[in-house]
Amino acid sequence: MLSRGGPAEKQESEDRECRQRRRASRRAYRIAHKREIRERLRLKWRTDPSYRERQRARRQKRQREVHLKADYGISLEDYHAMLARQGGACAICRRKFDQTPCVDHCHSSGKVRGLLCRKCNIGLGFCKDDLKLMRAATAYLESSQSAPPRAPSRCPGA
Repeated sequence: MLSRGGPAEKQESEDRECRQRRRASRRAYRIAHKREIRERLRLKWRTDPSYRERQRARRQKRQREVHLKADYGISLEDYHAMLARQGGACAICRRKFDQTPCVDHCHSSGKVRGLLCRKCNIGLGFCKDDLKLMRAATAYLESSQSAPPRAPSRCPGA
């Protein structure tokens, strides 16, 4: 095999036909030697822990990219930029993330709003993104904090 950056690579980068011939040759080799290539990779997977970890990390990253694009229409770069803008913390409670952040989005428009911790995301989900319900919950919490604590009841049988 030729080393990278040699004369063949230079010719290939400059000559479109050469590049197409080389690709066709590689494709034909892979088709003809499919079983041996697969077996070599299986053996490498079984015997080389560092290879296994690299492949798992690669697969995990790719799955995350596909998930973000399909579900929210954002790239992994957009996600990381959002994470940096928020300082690595939840947009609601401002705690640093100890787990993978949830992508918060409007269910009617699909617009991404920010990154949330699981608890804040679940809280919004239970309220179904309903502002009236969120305000009612806030008012309830505020009223219960301002009320004086009640003495325990002395009911018989209780």
